[in-house]
Amino acid sequence: RTVTDLTSAAVSGSDILLSGHIWTPGGIIAATWLSTDDGQTWKWAPVPVSHGATSALAGIAANGAGFVAIRPGSNAQSSNAQSSNSQRSSSPGRSAAQANGVVYVSADGTSWQYAGTLTAANGVQLGLVTAGPGGFVALGRGPGGTMGAYVSPNGMSWGPAIAFGPAPPSVTGATVTVGGTVVVTGSTGAPGRQQPYLALAPAGQAARDVHVAALPGGTISQITVDAVAASGNQRVAVGEAGG
Repeated sequence: RTVTDLTSAAVSGSDILLSGHIWTPGGIIAATWLSTDDGQTWKWAPVPVSHGATSALAGIAANGAGFVAIRPGSNAQSSNAQSSNSQRSSSPGRSAAQANGVVYVSADGTSWQYAGTLTAANGVQLGLVTAGPGGFVALGRGPGGTMGAYVSPNGMSWGPAIAFGPAPPSVTGATVTVGGTVVVTGSTGAPGRQQPYLALAPAGQAARDVHVAALPGGTISQITVDAVAASGNQRVAVGEAGG
């Protein structure tokens, strides 16, 4: 087996949990490692695969109380129809798998237990798990590209998804304050034309975008030249300024 990459690190006290991937003859799989002595030595720290979870990892996080790990999962939704006479159709219904997130918690990174499953009406793909002073945050995207944030004070109990609207192309971070405000950062726009993204969801309130101009020194002045043409002694440059 060969370690191909390390994707995240989470720290609780002197315990360090790493996530990454390893190459095996059967393919590349997710893996986790634990150090209980500030990184001097390491051992395998497998997270369970149960309750519809896959072997992949959406993310890991930690606070003073311990660790959270979330695996992508799915649950089958039956489409069996029922007649007005309460007679079920004789043909078996089809099942459509909806994506979700399966949560595990551990006080020490060694002994893990199932904590719950994060769901959405049309499924959700979890992609970022972090921790802040107010607990844990898991960010996910729905089939339509909308972003939702799940928050837990302890990793065991999770609230319903907080809607953030269309997800930015790049999400760089998320956290939750002691007061319960969820903060999400990222960027929008194509590479080379990116704009900062900042959104806040105060506890009990709808999420809102924060314009970069609200940040001191945050006004962006941009000058770019996209094309240059020449004809005889004339030169023409085309671009944009102040975008």
